[in-house]
Amino acid sequence: MQNTANGKYDVVIVGGGPAGLHAALVLGRSRRSVLVIDEELPRNRVTRESHGFLTRDGITPAEFRRIAKEQILKYPSVTFQTTKVVSATGHDGNFLLHLEEDMIVYTRKLLFATGDEGRIT
Repeated sequence: MQNTANGKYDVVIVGGGPAGLHAALVLGRSRRSVLVIDEELPRNRVTRESHGFLTRDGITPAEFRRIAKEQILKYPSVTFQTTKVVSATGHDGNFLLHLEEDMIVYTRKLLFATGDEGRIT
């Protein structure tokens, strides 16, 4: 996984849970440049099993994320970054994101997949 997020992407996905990971997989298969930003602190990390995923019913959340990332990283256009979004602004169909550690990212599309309690601080 790359450790630098500075740059421009077709899509930035904020949130690395099931929805964000699924979006990254589909976009990666479509050869879009994708950055997935996630803090690696999933809300369900204390849950013993996750249910409702075809072929993965009853899997632990950590194992689900591990398998998903392994499959997604087969697509070289997808990058993961463990950090927080500090701010996001949009202008003329583009977005500018300021991340922790003074990183700056530009993107054409911004997808929030943070669940029902996600916030930019």
